[in-house]
Amino acid sequence: QDILQEDLLLKESCVSNETLLTLRLLRALAALNCQWEMLYKGHDRAAFPRRTLLPAGELINVKLAWKLMRQLQDPLMLCTGSLPAWCSDLTGKCGFLFPLECREYFTNCTAFGISRALHSMQQRVQGASASDRPTEVRIGRIQREKIRVSRAKILPSAMRALELYASHRSMLEVEYYGEAGTGLGPTLEFFTLVSQELQGSRLG
Repeated sequence: QDILQEDLLLKESCVSNETLLTLRLLRALAALNCQWEMLYKGHDRAAFPRRTLLPAGELINVKLAWKLMRQLQDPLMLCTGSLPAWCSDLTGKCGFLFPLECREYFTNCTAFGISRALHSMQQRVQGASASDRPTEVRIGRIQREKIRVSRAKILPSAMRALELYASHRSMLEVEYYGEAGTGLGPTLEFFTLVSQELQGSRLG
């Protein structure tokens, strides 16, 4: 309901009133698509099936997503933080217009510093075909830091890791006490276990 009533404030000052109105309408439709049960007052929301009315892909704007990806392929813009304001405006307030892969790439390129942004760009360039490589980007490896956690205390371990490493730009790797494994597998498992703990009913 807050989304339906909230004004759409954009940093981009040259957006026309018609465009703002269209974006507000699309955002309202996206909210109703995901939370349509709020239209039924006096009913327990838990009684409704948790599914969207339309597939999320129906609201994706392919041309807009392509334009955003083109902007993110410019190393100079990433290094100088000079991406157009509409990039952060629309991904932040109208994220439904972009596919998940596009939003993840935008986050990787803008939220974790220049080295992580260039690293993400390099990985994408290496995975693209030769004809789709606009610029060859070469950087050193990103620094990695390891933390050791206890499976019996996943949430306290996650909170401690946030306290120690939230301001760091390095990549975090997780290993467990009493176990030999390390690297991507245990790290992904750690974040999965944390998300499961956060969804526990005992946390309210």
